[in-house]
Amino acid sequence: VGGEIRMKLWELLRRRMLEHGEAVAFADAGVSYAELVRAAEEGEFSFGGRLICAEGESKLAQAVQILKILAHGGVAVPVSEYYDPSAAAAVRKLAAKDCGQYNDLAFVVFTGGTTGRPKGVMLTDGNIAANLAAIEEYFAVPQGSRMLIARPLVHISALTGELLFGLYKGLEIYFYEERFMPRRMAKFIDAKKIEVLCCTPTMLKFLADGLQAGSLRTVALSGERLKTEFVRFLKERFAGVNFYNVYGLTENSPRAAALCPQAFFRKPGSIGLPLKDTEMKIKNGELYVKSPSVMLGYYKKKTLTKRRLSGGWLRTGDVAERDADGYFYIRGRKDGMIIRSGVKIFPEEVESAVLQIDGVSECLCYGAEDETYGESVNLKVVSSLSEEKLRGEICRRLPPCMTPKKIEFVLGLPLTAGGKVKR
Repeated sequence: VGGEIRMKLWELLRRRMLEHGEAVAFADAGVSYAELVRAAEEGEFSFGGRLICAEGESKLAQAVQILKILAHGGVAVPVSEYYDPSAAAAVRKLAAKDCGQYNDLAFVVFTGGTTGRPKGVMLTDGNIAANLAAIEEYFAVPQGSRMLIARPLVHISALTGELLFGLYKGLEIYFYEERFMPRRMAKFIDAKKIEVLCCTPTMLKFLADGLQAGSLRTVALSGERLKTEFVRFLKERFAGVNFYNVYGLTENSPRAAALCPQAFFRKPGSIGLPLKDTEMKIKNGELYVKSPSVMLGYYKKKTLTKRRLSGGWLRTGDVAERDADGYFYIRGRKDGMIIRSGVKIFPEEVESAVLQIDGVSECLCYGAEDETYGESVNLKVVSSLSEEKLRGEICRRLPPCMTPKKIEFVLGLPLTAGGKVKR
């Protein structure tokens, strides 16, 4: 693996893809692995280490564009308007203005920018190559297995753990291009006889009732905390399916730990053990990760990079515990981040938007456990507006995933001794 990690990511992917030759790569387009390599490499141009936005009218088109950028020496910046067009526009603007060359980078993945202030995570060829090798070490899926990619490719989990790993491993890849509608997607899974699915627990919960054919053989869950009650449900509903609970973050390319099938029901809710060449420790309750997949840093944010990286260790911001057998468990976020159906929402972003509304003087956003979405977005506000008027103003400023389930009107918010709002 050491040699692979030092080579350019495209060289590694190209070699692995050509090993699969005429096997089907992108099933819906009927494209073989050899044809996909040719499509990525066609054209005489060079991107010369520049940031290039990777977009497309479909996930399939975006996937081809990502490979083309890598093949021609560019740094791929995945962009999607799935959640918020303003965030996508901000990313496009940043990439267009950048005149630098970044020959050691493969991707800049923007995250946490749902209100137009995206944060770029710089990932090198070696970061991604190391993560692919680590995933292959634990993720037992036979070559040729039919895998569905349903999440947007701006998610690092879908990008590395599904698209790039699927190509690396020689899987037959299907893309679900529609908006998420559980029964329609369940019918798609049954019709295409999908065997491998990577999704959030919330997504699988919605899909469960509609699935009939039972083609699923392997399911990797990620993106939000896996609750013990849901693990019991999975054991009853999906007999014969190999389940993984995987943990990671964009800053680690992403995968850092995995709970494999042999321990999935024995250690319910655990994120498992560190992956190959990965170390994990808990310091002051917070989980730290060290691995060859840890990011180079945040794009043009040196101060933030220094706060998150120290001596090769990445501060995850997750509150964690470890049991006597060495298995890790995530208990929450130190920064109060809300994870709704796998979408990461910073309370401060919601508060910033709400406080711009005339008639709102104070605001506190917080998360609460939610049976449907994992966590819900909730607000406490000091405001002279009616709830109907306030909701209307919020909906104009924020995407649907960030609008509050519950709004509580209060006379004032509690403060700490230092005068800050007490969370």
